[in-house]
Amino acid sequence: MTQMGRYRRPINSTNLKFEMLRFVLVSVFVASYCCSQCRGDDDPLDHIHFEPSRSNIREGQAYNVTCWADSLAALNKLCDGGGAERLYMQANRLNLTVHILNGSTIYHEVRSAQPKHERAFGYECLCNGKSLLSSYFRVGVRLQVDDFSCRFEEAESPATFTCSFSKPALSDVVAKANYTLQHNNQIVECQPAGKGLQMQCIGRLDIFNEVYNFTLRLHDHLDEHFQRFQLRREQMIVLERPGSNLNVTSLNSSSICLEWSAKRSTNHIGYTIEWSKQLLMLPPNGSSDSGVIWSDPEQLTNKERLCLFRLPRPYQNYTIQLKRRYAYASAHWSRTFVYSFCTHPELPARPPVVWPSGYHIDPKRPSELHIYWQQLPQVEHNGPGFTYNVTIQKARYPHEIIAARVEIESNRAIVRNLSLHSDSFTIIVLSQNSLGSSLQSSRIRIPRQQESMQARRVPKNLAIGTGESRKQLTWEPPEEQKLLTSYTVYWCSWNTTDRSECNASVALDSAEVERCTQCQYEPSAGTLIDAFNWAVSANYDARDAIGSGGIRWLAWYHGPFTTAVVKSDPKQNLQGLVALIILGGFIYFLVQKYRYMSDIKVDLPVGLQSVPALTIVEQELPLLVVDQHQRQQQQPQPQQQLEELQEEQTNFDSSVEYAAVRFECFRPPDTLKAAQPMSDYVSTLSPLFPSAPPAADLAASLDNPSGYICMQSIRPTQVTGYVSLP
Repeated sequence: MTQMGRYRRPINSTNLKFEMLRFVLVSVFVASYCCSQCRGDDDPLDHIHFEPSRSNIREGQAYNVTCWADSLAALNKLCDGGGAERLYMQANRLNLTVHILNGSTIYHEVRSAQPKHERAFGYECLCNGKSLLSSYFRVGVRLQVDDFSCRFEEAESPATFTCSFSKPALSDVVAKANYTLQHNNQIVECQPAGKGLQMQCIGRLDIFNEVYNFTLRLHDHLDEHFQRFQLRREQMIVLERPGSNLNVTSLNSSSICLEWSAKRSTNHIGYTIEWSKQLLMLPPNGSSDSGVIWSDPEQLTNKERLCLFRLPRPYQNYTIQLKRRYAYASAHWSRTFVYSFCTHPELPARPPVVWPSGYHIDPKRPSELHIYWQQLPQVEHNGPGFTYNVTIQKARYPHEIIAARVEIESNRAIVRNLSLHSDSFTIIVLSQNSLGSSLQSSRIRIPRQQESMQARRVPKNLAIGTGESRKQLTWEPPEEQKLLTSYTVYWCSWNTTDRSECNASVALDSAEVERCTQCQYEPSAGTLIDAFNWAVSANYDARDAIGSGGIRWLAWYHGPFTTAVVKSDPKQNLQGLVALIILGGFIYFLVQKYRYMSDIKVDLPVGLQSVPALTIVEQELPLLVVDQHQRQQQQPQPQQQLEELQEEQTNFDSSVEYAAVRFECFRPPDTLKAAQPMSDYVSTLSPLFPSAPPAADLAASLDNPSGYICMQSIRPTQVTGYVSLP
């Protein structure tokens, strides 16, 4: 304790102040040094600035993009001198037009901004080819709605209104942008209507105001943006659809009157209502409704009435379409009222068109008469159960009706069992439906058929030829040309199942041709002559007592199809004959070859005639091999035993199945020698064979004395390692 206290120095206040002052001075020196070092390492880019002249830029606004330096010295240090003249700007690597504001500042001017995302488009400030700074900023959309529209249904007040508009095309530059619509003190949110740009705002309002004010606001990251609209009641209201509680007060074959309730008609006092009226015929038949008279809708007590007069067709389906609006340019139409009805039937207005010479008599059937007419279109039937009525009268007795057998079709009548050579007849044709026959009729006179005279009054040699540009119908004049005035050409669409008949659903058509010597008729452009049946009749003056001989059709119309005779080439006939002879000789050669090959016979060795062929290649061949040494030691046997042995051997050979032998498994047979007859052998004669040959002669007569079949290899190469037995 006393030793430690020996080294303690007394604390003086003066020394303490000195130490503190020295510490402060040293700290200031160090800080100054560090600061000077930091200023020596200062980045020159810190003195360059690049930014737009305004914030919250929207579409259509003007702005400048400015690039400047804090001092000219800092700029010269970066650009190696030259000042602002070394600075330039780019956008998407394209140089921009810049203006020099002073020695260290340039700017680019944009007179009308376009909407863009924040990182989609930027500006760069460059010097000597190197980028100094970049500036990216967002340009928001501007509300410029030109299709703002609102509507509300005519109903009890207050009613629901719906406003719609199209948002700007690039409104997605701000992902969280939304729209609101304000009417009076009511603010409603607008929602997307579908996948496009259409927006919809729904609220409630009083339907009796004359004017409605709306404020549309766009809310995004920029400042609030809005657009105001003012609409009239005529522009917004959707009138009630007409036809509620409909009542048909009058309906006949040519007019109709309708009434419906209109309880809110007093809401439209002081307004003019515009109507859209349309009448449709079902099915469309080409008839015009220009003659239809529409009455103006008549206002009754809580009712409205509308009538149509002079409807063109009886028993016709019609559809009325009605809608209405206030007489204002941009007013909304009401929902369409649709009503279909059918007018009452009545008698047919006219008979079919019958040509004076429109009949045909087949020479093969002289008692059968064909009368042709131009059928009525369906819209002229005027009622259900439409058909034609044909009446036959004698020309001398017009009040006497002939009870003939008549078959009526849509475009003709076939009269059978009529004595055409005995008298002249008048054929009367009427149109008929369920209400009765037409008041008017068509008549055709059939003269008494004198075979010598009528045949001379029919055109001859009808044919289809080729004209200058397309096919045409040609014919020759009839033999009788006195008082001949003209010709009538007929055509009809042929039946798809029988070309010799006309299509019953399509009317016959005709054309007049003047008197001619080289007669021809060329159809109008677009008419395919091969798609129709054609006929011609000759027309005579009324002073002629006999009249026309009727219609003549092309040859294939009233009979089977005729095939045109084609002149053959003699060279082609000769070529065909030569080819036929060569083909016959070749067939004869093949037949003879087949017969020759069928006579070929194959002689098999003894014992193989009855052996069936085998197809199993892998089967081993059973061989009967007898040791040669044992054969040599066998003693001669009597003749009977020898025959039994041969028979047994033959049976054994016949029972053997011979199959193909693999080359590697093949073993050649032993070399056998024929047995020599012994001198002490005594043959025993059989009563069946009194003169049996000796064994040596029998052995010499055999091709294979050993009695075995020599197997041959299926390959020609011999086994070189084989050693024959002695």
